Amino acid sequence: MKFLNKRMTIILLLVLVCTFATISVSQDFKSKEVNLPTIAQHTTSNTISDLLIYDIHYSIKTLDLLGETYNFSELSSKIRQLDVKAYLSGQNSLYNLWLLSEMNKQVNTKPKDINSISDYILNLQSPNGYFPSYSGERINNKLNYLSSTKMVIDICSYYDINPDFERLEQWIQEISLTLSNTGSKEDFLSFGGYTASLKQIDDYYYKKTGKHSVDANVYKNMLDKLKYKYSTMENSIEKYDTALNLEQHFGAKIFKIDKRALQDYMKRAQLQNGSFPMFGNQGEDSLSTFIAINVLKSLQLKIPKELELKSHLKQVLNESLVSIKN
Repeated sequence: MKFLNKRMTIILLLVLVCTFATISVSQDFKSKEVNLPTIAQHTTSNTISDLLIYDIHYSIKTLDLLGETYNFSELSSKIRQLDVKAYLSGQNSLYNLWLLSEMNKQVNTKPKDINSISDYILNLQSPNGYFPSYSGERINNKLNYLSSTKMVIDICSYYDINPDFERLEQWIQEISLTLSNTGSKEDFLSFGGYTASLKQIDDYYYKKTGKHSVDANVYKNMLDKLKYKYSTMENSIEKYDTALNLEQHFGAKIFKIDKRALQDYMKRAQLQNGSFPMFGNQGEDSLSTFIAINVLKSLQLKIPKELELKSHLKQVLNESLVSIKN
C-alpha cells in the first residue's frame, strides 16, 4: 500500500507538468493530448483496470511519437461500453474519471453515460470554487487543489460541461496569490507544476468568459522564482518536461536547456529495453517513457535505443490489448 500511495503521489505530480505535445494516434483515431492510472482494480466486461489503461494509453502515445500507428477499433468499442459509474467512487474517483476521459480522447469517442459524468463534476465543485479529488476531501496544502481542478477542466473541456464560473474565478484569484507568496517554498517540479496548472485553469476561464483572473505581474513573480529553482535542481526527465511545459503554456523561452547535458542524462537514465524509470524509482514506467521521448522529440534530439523501445512498447501494448479481450 505504501508503494501504491507513493506511486500515486508521483503520478499526480506529473499530471501537473505533462504534457505539451499534440499527437495523432492513427488514421482512424486522433487525440490532442493525453495522460494517466486508477480505476477498477480488475478488467471486466464493462470496466478496464487502471494499470491496463495506464500502459495502453502511454504506450500508444509514445509509439505515435516514434512514427508507429495502430488500428484500435476493438479498444474504441470497449471504451464506449464502459460503465462510467464504476469509476466514480472512492478517493481516486476524480483521477479515475480523468484517466478515462483521456482514453476517450485518445480513440476519439465518448461513453454513453455523459450525464453521470456531468452530475459528478458539478456536485464536486466546492462552495469556494475549487474541485477536490473526491467529495469531502480535506488537505493541508491548498495548492494541491490546483492538480484536481486542472483535471476537472480537462474533463469539462472534452465533455462540454460548464462549472460555476463565478466561484471558479474567485478561487483562481485567491490561489494565484497563495501560490505567488507561499509556493516558492516548493521545489522546481512542484512549483512549476502548480504554476503550469494555474495558467491552464486561467486560460480555460478566459476561453469561457473572455477575461483572465490572474494579473500578469503575479505570473512574472512566479517565473522569476522558477528560473532560479530550475538552475539549482538536479537533472531529471521531469525537470526538463516541466520546463518545456511552462514555456509552451506561457508562449515564451524561459529556461536555458543544455541539450548536450540533457541527452547525456537521458542515455544514463534509459533502461536496456529503451524505456525510462519514474523519478526516484528503478523500474520502467509508461508515463515517464512518454515524457522522455516527448522531450527528446521536442528538442529534435536523437532517441537512443529507438528500435529496442519500439519492440518493447509493442509487446506491452499487445499484451494489454489481449488482457482486455479476455
